[in-house]
Amino acid sequence: MQLPDLSLLLIVIVFWAVYWILRVFLFKPLGAILQGREAKTAAAQKALDEALSRHAGTLADVESRLTQARREAVAAREAARQKAGVRRTAALDEAKTKARAESAAALAVLDQSIAAAREELSRGVAAVASEIATGALGRKVEGSVTA
Repeated sequence: MQLPDLSLLLIVIVFWAVYWILRVFLFKPLGAILQGREAKTAAAQKALDEALSRHAGTLADVESRLTQARREAVAAREAARQKAGVRRTAALDEAKTKARAESAAALAVLDQSIAAAREELSRGVAAVASEIATGALGRKVEGSVTA
């Protein structure tokens, strides 16, 4: 009787021994490392999501404060424009009043000058008329000519 070939059994035993050694010394440590990396990746992703959420909130807050500051600046600028408009109107009114007063004073001076010139002309008319009459008649004419 011939002994059965035990090489197949020996191959199966060696296979399971190598599998057990690889599993204990390679697969489990490698799996633990990969699981640790997955956990760190998940934690980093969660931290990133939280940071992005905080960033979005902060950005919205900054935008709202910026919008409020713009509104306040527009309101301040409008108030300054109104105040300047009031001052300009007051200055224009004052200048118009001053110009009217100066114009009235100038007109009064002109009226006085005109009256004085008329009076001087009316005094001079008699003398000029007397000279013209003297020249035309050839003799001295005396008398008063009134206008």
